Parts: sequence; structure tokens; C-alpha cells
Amino acid sequence: MTHRKGIPATQLVRELGVPHKTAWFLGHRIREACEQEGGLFAGPVEIDETHIGEEERKKHHNKKLKAGRGAVGKTAVFGAKSRRDGKAVAQIVDSTSKESLQGFFRENMKEGEDVFTDEHSSYKWLDGDFRHECVKHGVGEYVRGLVHTHGVESFWSMLK
Repeated sequence: MTHRKGIPATQLVRELGVPHKTAWFLGHRIREACEQEGGLFAGPVEIDETHIGEEERKKHHNKKLKAGRGAVGKTAVFGAKSRRDGKAVAQIVDSTSKESLQGFFRENMKEGEDVFTDEHSSYKWLDGDFRHECVKHGVGEYVRGLVHTHGVESFWSMLK
């Protein structure tokens, strides 16, 4: 990113220790991502959060936090994916609380758009500013007509 003329695939091979074909492909994907224009999400948008990091039970005993399970010691990431053009954005957040997610919404979303989420309590405030519908994973509901979060969950699986 900081080189004037970019980095050749051969240098990526040396630095990353990957095959030339992988380095070439990765270089093209990075360039393509840098050329994409930003802007507000329009159309139906799927919203979700995830936690990225190593599971506590898989860590070396010296590195375990011994503070619980699940999201303990992981980084919270919040993301959105447009169904209209497939554009996705992800951002590290301090927590998945309502306050930390509202700023992300204000920067990336047009008011009045269709927003689809799961039943996470931090999304309840969306009902006033957006056309918000959610699926209730807790009771086994994963899709209800056009209401689902499969696209953004697929984005998370590719990211991880």
C-alpha cells in the first residue's frame, strides 16, 4: 500500500511464503479493493457482528485469560453487506453495544433503507430510523421470506 509502484508478486512470494499464483491473485484482489468507491449503502442491507480470534480452549495454557468462554479475548467486528451490489464493509468495534454500533450506522447507511439483522438487542433502536426486520436464531428461525442474514454470515465465514 505504501509503495509508489506497488509490490510485484515475486516479492509477495518471498515475504508471505505463498506460491506465485496465490501472490499474483492476492495482489489483484488488493488492488481491486483499493479502487472501489465508498459511499452509503443502498437497498436491502444485512447487518451482523462477529468475534474474531483464537478460542480459549485452543490457546497454550500460559496465554489463556481464564475469564470465561465465547467472545472472551476475541476482537468484536461489525459488518454490513448490501444485497443490491454485494458491497461489504467491516469495522472493528470496542463492543457490540448499541452506542458503539450507532456511529457505524450513521456513517454507512441511508435512513429509511431495509435492514435485516438477527435478534441481537443492540439492533432494537433501528426500528425508528430504518425499515428493520430480524430473524430469531434463538428459536430456530433463520429465514422468513426475504428476511435473513445469510449474505453477511457468508462474508464472515470467508473472512475467518
